[in-house]
Amino acid sequence: YFSEELKFAKENGYSVRVIKGYRLDAQHNVFDSYIKDVYEKKYYPPPRKLAGGGGRGYKNVIIVKFLLNL
Repeated sequence: YFSEELKFAKENGYSVRVIKGYRLDAQHNVFDSYIKDVYEKKYYPPPRKLAGGGGRGYKNVIIVKFLLNL
């Protein structure tokens, strides 16, 4: 048995009859593409656009940086 619940039931006197099951074959590197995708999104994010568009957003960034340095 591969389930702890089934082992426990059998040890406590229950009879177990398997009606249906799944056979899973071992596979290597199942999540490689997923991990690579998450890594690329985390360490190489797309460039962010400034809020407000164009020069107005850039102007706001300069003002905030100036105020933080006071």
